[in-house]
Amino acid sequence: MAQTPLWIFHGSEDSINPVENDRTSYQSILNAGGTQVKYTEYPGLDHIPAIAKARTEPGLQEWLLAQRRN
Repeated sequence: MAQTPLWIFHGSEDSINPVENDRTSYQSILNAGGTQVKYTEYPGLDHIPAIAKARTEPGLQEWLLAQRRN
C-alpha cells in the first residue's frame, strides 16, 4: 500500500465508519514510507454528505486520470 496512489476522503462526523479508521490508515501508510497518499477530511460532514463532497473535489478527475500502473 505504501507505493499505491491513494486519495482518502472522510467526513469528520461519519456515523457509519469512524473517521479514526482512515486517520490511522493514512498515518500508517506515511509511516511505512508512503509518498503517494493524500488525505482529505471534511469537517462536520457525515458519511453520505462526505461522499457527495468528494465527488466534486477540485482536481480529483485529473488526479485519477494521472495515475499509472508500474
